[in-house]
Amino acid sequence: MLVAQYNITKVPTIIMSPDVKYYELNNFQTVWKQVGTIENDGYYVFRSMRALNGVIYKDLSLNKTVNATAQ
Repeated sequence: MLVAQYNITKVPTIIMSPDVKYYELNNFQTVWKQVGTIENDGYYVFRSMRALNGVIYKDLSLNKTVNATAQ
C-alpha cells in the first residue's frame, strides 16, 4: 500500500512518477524541496499541507481532520 511504502501521514497527497524530471518545469526541483520529498525509488511525494493554504486534510498518525491554517 502506498501509505506504508512512502510513510504518508497526511491525505490527500500527490505522488508523481520519476518521469516528471523529463518535463521542463521552471524551478520544479527547487520548489519541490520545499513541499515534498523525492523517495529512494525516484517518486515525488507531496508532504506540506501548509503550502495548500487553508486545505482541510486528514492526519493519519493522529486519526484527525485538520485545518492547515488553524495550526
